[in-house]
Amino acid sequence: MDQCARISMLWTLILSGSACGQGVQRPNLKFVERVTTQRFGVSYDVEPGDEPVESVALWYTTDDARSWRRDGVVHGSTSPIPFRATREGFHGFYILATSAAGVSGPPPGSATVPQCWAYVDFTPPVVQLHAVRQSDPPTVPQALQIRWSAVDDGFEHRPISLSYRADSKEEWKPIAGPIANAGVYQWRVPDDVGDGVEILLTVRDLGRHVVEASSPRVRIQRPKPHAEPALVTNQLAFAGRETNLLGSAGEDDGGGRARAFQLYQKGRVHATRGEHRLAASRFRDALSADPALTDALVELGRALYAQGDGAKSAEAFELAVAQRPGSRVARNELALAYIGQRRFSEAVQQLSRIVQANAKDADAWLNLGDIAIYQGDELLARQHYEKAMTLNPESTDTIEKAKIRLADLERLAANFRQARPSK
Repeated sequence: MDQCARISMLWTLILSGSACGQGVQRPNLKFVERVTTQRFGVSYDVEPGDEPVESVALWYTTDDARSWRRDGVVHGSTSPIPFRATREGFHGFYILATSAAGVSGPPPGSATVPQCWAYVDFTPPVVQLHAVRQSDPPTVPQALQIRWSAVDDGFEHRPISLSYRADSKEEWKPIAGPIANAGVYQWRVPDDVGDGVEILLTVRDLGRHVVEASSPRVRIQRPKPHAEPALVTNQLAFAGRETNLLGSAGEDDGGGRARAFQLYQKGRVHATRGEHRLAASRFRDALSADPALTDALVELGRALYAQGDGAKSAEAFELAVAQRPGSRVARNELALAYIGQRRFSEAVQQLSRIVQANAKDADAWLNLGDIAIYQGDELLARQHYEKAMTLNPESTDTIEKAKIRLADLERLAANFRQARPSK
């Protein structure tokens, strides 16, 4: 018998697979039972004493024994004791038994060692694969940028895995993983990949839920000989606020914009290679030479996002939007950065400006549908996804993504209903 603790009446609390608590320090998660339902039973065994057991009380803590709550009392020695978790995370349990001889011990208090632990995680991650796009123009070697969002309160340090296949009949082949939940990954496509691929995103949380999202087939375009990265030069005056993103802006000595252009191109090359730190450095240099180069701000935001710096990434995109309010790219990137930080209302504001300017922007409607899912509004999500499918017949990739999301909408909405348990 796996004994976690023995109390004065020879009672033993059993939670299969869990480990004994050591002080108030949480045990290693590897040795703790992981529970994936909100309602479950805490089982125990009893060894007969001199007096029959009259009742059993279950106490629990969710803050490492700093405070305890009594959940319920079972008359007699019926096992298991039913328990309903109102939150996710580590739970410590403590049993007290009562007989004619008295109670087996005092109620647990601050620093009382839990007799057993469990990790409760009843909500799978909610995952969206936002975009898989090739560098524009195509580069050598081929590069695809994969962007996603994954929301969960209990992620492992590296919860993401990425895979690909060139044909729907093939097995998935690994791209990367496990990797951090950065929201973006730059993939160098192997030379033997044909004219298209599908991408699979796999997400695992601490409760051992596994959630997958796949992309429609992405066409691989081959670069033309001697193709150079495209650049649309911004002619607007600098309208951003002061920020430590840029460092000190240099004066334009007549060659500042030309130098900024060269630095920008170098940054683009580093970005397509997945060298995001070098890319960010070159984009900062470009902005020091020409602070009005909005394209460099956008690319800086992307490079920071790829490094997992969501706050500074959003700041760069905010500056880009301040410089060029009509930039659809800057607003969309800012919205995705906000989504990654769960700043959903601010993301909606940016996407709403996009659809106000172009009511047929299918990608923006798709992203609005994603936010509605994150906010638990299934009806609104359906409306947005349907708009993404019908407003612009030429947006074939987006239409396919919307179809996938609609097919999975019921499960996603159910996950968020679980994430908001009734009290």
